[in-house]
Formats: sequence, structure tokens, C-alpha cells
Amino acid sequence: MKAHPGKERGESDASSGGPLLGLALGGGALLGLAHIGVLEVLEGAGIRPRVVTGTSVGALIGACYAGGMSLPDMKATARSFSWRRVRKPKMLPTMAVFSTAPMRQFLEETLPAGDFDELEIPLAVVATDLRTAQMVVLGGGYLDGLESEDDETVCLKLDLAEAVRASCTMPVLFEPVEAAGRILVDGFLTSNVPAGLARKMGAEVVLAVDLQQRRSLYENPSNIVEYTIQAQMIYRYWAVKNRQIWADVVVRPELKSFEWDDTARADAIMAAGREAALEKLPELEAALKDYERPGRSGRPERPAEHAGGHRRVDYGG
Repeated sequence: MKAHPGKERGESDASSGGPLLGLALGGGALLGLAHIGVLEVLEGAGIRPRVVTGTSVGALIGACYAGGMSLPDMKATARSFSWRRVRKPKMLPTMAVFSTAPMRQFLEETLPAGDFDELEIPLAVVATDLRTAQMVVLGGGYLDGLESEDDETVCLKLDLAEAVRASCTMPVLFEPVEAAGRILVDGFLTSNVPAGLARKMGAEVVLAVDLQQRRSLYENPSNIVEYTIQAQMIYRYWAVKNRQIWADVVVRPELKSFEWDDTARADAIMAAGREAALEKLPELEAALKDYERPGRSGRPERPAEHAGGHRRVDYGG
């Protein structure tokens, strides 16, 4: 399946003869502000992803970027963010501590579009069906024809705010999102860095951003929120560590010194993303320059199993 092209800025796109670049943004709570720093480096280098995938906070940043929100506006939103804007304690908690109604309102006010098909760049975000344990891919009409080799993955169409809310709904902390007959929660349970999904959508070179590259030492949790978040961050770390990310280039910002809810250090987290992306920029530029489409070179195409593993098509990592 081939995704429709973006509208502006694009040195690495199929129409200019270069490979179609996919960007996969991983989950990691407020550490996801590092994605903004990565995007700054790409923009400064004149590199425009043509496909974006994201999980949890990666879904949020990806939706803002794919919708055309400027980087200065994204940075301003990051600096002014408060957890009070996205959560409201439930009077009688049953399945979760917080209602996601404030998150829905925050997303409607923040996202630059209301529907996936209004975005400048094709975007797919990942959630998890709590009942069937399936990976749920949420996107627009460009997902038509995207097929899974088995029944472990399903594609659904929701409005943009609802899809991002589902992808960001951490179990226990936030109540599940019920939509399309499914019970949806955070996509980190099935694919925290959805690089394989970007390739499924037509990306020929994939850049992934992994926020959980280091095992952190946490303080003793003092309440159910800290307990739940720390457990989930540990899960994210081991899930990615034990499953290869099928990308050509993986950016791993140094985030060990930051907390998952560190709103006061937004600028430092974004700077960590910039620094990590600058380190990997020569590798990305080389991958874009050296890419050979099948059939375009006089040399035989390397078999997938001998191409370093990154050509494998996989929905998850």
C-alpha cells in the first residue's frame, strides 16, 4: 500500500526520486517531548517524513506534526502542559483512577485536525483491545487494503482525538475507551515503537525513536499513580529490549535523568531529543542516499534475511 504524499518540505520523498521516509514515534509519557527535538533536527536538515506512526505520547506528537502544527507551537504547548488538563479523579473508581473526559477535551483543543484524512501526512496510531488482546491500528482511509498476515492486528477508523486518546490511555490510571465495539487502551502493550507499521504503510526507509533505551532507577512509589506508572515504564523498557525495532535508524535520547511526569523540564527533554537526533543524522542521511529500490539497480537485490533485518515487514517493532 502506498501512502499519499505530504504537501510541503520534502527532500526524501518518492516524487523527488528519493526513498519514502517513515517516522515511528515510541511511547513514554512526558519523555515523549524528546520527539519534538527529533523533529527539529529533521526539519533543519530538510528531511520530511512521508509516513508517521506513533504509540501513546508518540501518537499525540505524531498527530500534531502530521496535521501541520508548527514546531514553535508544539514547543509552546509542551511548556504550558499540565497533568490537570488531561485527568480528573473518579469519585468511585472501578477500573481506573482517572476519567479520560478531560483528555478528550484537551485533544480536541490541541490537535490541528479532527479527522485522519485531513492530515498533511498519513498517520497511524496504535492502541490495544483489552478484551481480544489485539493490536489495533487507527487511521484514515489510506489504511484501506492494509492487511495482516493473521488475526492479531485489526485496523479501525475513529476520529483523530478519540484515536489518540485510546493510544494514550494507560491501564489502571485512565478508564478504557469504548469505541467500535472494542475496549481500547494504551498501545504500549502491543507495539511501543511501531516501526514495522510504518513500513507496512509504504515507508522504504524507517527512522524510529525509542524513549526507553535505559533501565532507570526509580524512587519508591508513594501512591497508586506512581506505582502504576513505574510498573508500566519498566514494562516498556523490557518489551522493546526483548523485541527488535525493525527500523533502518533508531534514535535513543538519553532520558535517564528525567521523570515520566517532569513538566518543569520540558525544554531539557526536548534538547535531549535534539542531541540524540543530531548524532544519528549522518546515519539517516546515508540510509536515504544509499537506498536502492527493487529493480532500479543493476545489482541483484539483497535478500531480506541478509539486509540487517530492517527490511522485515512487521506490524509491531
